[in-house]
Amino acid sequence: MKNNTNLITVMLVLFSLLSSCSPQPQNQVIQPVPSSTAALPTGATVSLSTATLQATDTATATSTPAPEFLVSTPLEEISLSELVEILKNPFQAPQPGRDDGHHGVDFAYYSRGSRTQMDGLGIHAVLSGRVAGVMNNRPPYGYAVIIETPLNHRMLEYSFLPLSTTTGINRTPDTRLFCPNYDDLEPVSSGVSIYTLYAHMLDQPVFSVGEYLDSGAKIGSVGSTGASINAHLHLEMRMGPSGATFGEMAHYINDATDLEMATYCLWRVSGYFTPFDPMLILVPDNDVNSK
Repeated sequence: MKNNTNLITVMLVLFSLLSSCSPQPQNQVIQPVPSSTAALPTGATVSLSTATLQATDTATATSTPAPEFLVSTPLEEISLSELVEILKNPFQAPQPGRDDGHHGVDFAYYSRGSRTQMDGLGIHAVLSGRVAGVMNNRPPYGYAVIIETPLNHRMLEYSFLPLSTTTGINRTPDTRLFCPNYDDLEPVSSGVSIYTLYAHMLDQPVFSVGEYLDSGAKIGSVGSTGASINAHLHLEMRMGPSGATFGEMAHYINDATDLEMATYCLWRVSGYFTPFDPMLILVPDNDVNSK
């Protein structure tokens, strides 16, 4: 009996020693990725959610990559968080059917750091997507390009996006703006896209309609074309039916053709393409209305 007791005692001691040598479980703390863009270097990209969302292809897309919903600064040397510092003309929603308000945002400065002028500053694509329009130097946009970013149902959950693309359509816009018939230009699509317009560029864009561009790709330089008074980037964002293509658009000049004016009216006042404030995507954490 005494031998059994000694044996049990030895076994308990061995078990205790073995237990003390075994690795013990520990709590692992995973630090969240900061959502602020303040520390991002110029040209950095950020996702609007913790997971990268893939957009669906448009009906007219041909073997091009599905755009990622990543946001890049539209201006070289200026980070996303710094855009509020050079926002000179904020978004002002137009009345339905009216060509009033301010349909986009204007970024401008007279001097900044070592740069004494804004002319020639690089312009970069905010969102990945397909080139939907390339415009010559015609008022009011001058040299301009439109890039389409198709959305899927997950992207449409962002509360600031105008989800409806069918309400508010104005087949007869306000009579103070002459609009030729644009029935033949009306888009037919079940998809929804964001269309981003970059205007007053220094030179004619070198892209072709249908060409795919990554977020952050350089698309041109800041200029003052299109009857602009001073060099600045005018940027508009609209929600509308996927797969639309835009030709030349012009208005408020005597030599504007009916097709140019019809395209302008389709984009500006038809209600098919609903404008929203680009700052909601560019700098979502800043209260731009207080600036």
